[in-house]
Amino acid sequence: MKIVKFLLGENGIEAHLRYRNFRGENVLHLASKFCNPDLFRLLVPHFQEDINEEDDKGDTALKRVIESPSTSRYDAARILLHSSANWNSDSMEWKGNALQAAVLRRDVDTCCVLIWIGNINPVSALTCGGQSQMNSQERGPKNEDDRLGTLVDLLNFEQEGNSAHLDGSVEGIIRSLAKKHYLSRFVV
Repeated sequence: MKIVKFLLGENGIEAHLRYRNFRGENVLHLASKFCNPDLFRLLVPHFQEDINEEDDKGDTALKRVIESPSTSRYDAARILLHSSANWNSDSMEWKGNALQAAVLRRDVDTCCVLIWIGNINPVSALTCGGQSQMNSQERGPKNEDDRLGTLVDLLNFEQEGNSAHLDGSVEGIIRSLAKKHYLSRFVV
């Protein structure tokens, strides 16, 4: 960590930070392998305009963080989502990919981080159509086409069936459940 901090303070480091290797990975992609929140805190301020760059497989650093087995992935994802980068771009593809990855993993904690902190619209991100449509190899173990339904099931399971008391739009209900779960899981 000390070496990274030192290098970030050196003149001319910006060109090295923009380097992409033969797999199209930038420094954030490489950092996502370890999901070290301190490393992301150091790097993210230097990547405001490039924070959602994709590698040659179409993965962003956020998607890689989400797919990581590290328990630090929640903190790393929050740091990426709290950056002042333009996460609200017109393209929903990166948002849909991130939330789809979390739903496919059946990782309710990450889903809640993405919906509540990342302000991702779960209805737009998970409904089929356009580039959000999954192919048969990407479907979960039960060949579930209904990712939105899977998310609702995950959140309902976590809330022990409290959804009977909820009224409103599907998006509003999911956001409410995600907020409640996020606050109970991550806010001390």
